[in-house]
Amino acid sequence: GLKESTPLAKIQEIEHQLQPNDRLILLTDGFAEVVGGESEVPLFLDNYRSADARDVLNELGYKIKGGLPKGSLPEQDCSCVVIDLNSRMLYKVTS
Repeated sequence: GLKESTPLAKIQEIEHQLQPNDRLILLTDGFAEVVGGESEVPLFLDNYRSADARDVLNELGYKIKGGLPKGSLPEQDCSCVVIDLNSRMLYKVTS
């Protein structure tokens, strides 16, 4: 098994059935830190519930850049995937 101190030890497997017009957003903890912690992520994303997937990524990018000195990079990885399900197609936008 994995030691408790390794990041992989915290991974849990869940299963959720997605429906047409659902949105799935996967983001790293770097994004969570930028918006003020894990508890703030749903509040931040709720503002963009009906926004285009690209707009969601742009807003996350602006939030990150706004908190950094000019020309610097975030200390942690800030990766995000937004997946919108359409009734006939699956759209994926990544950053």
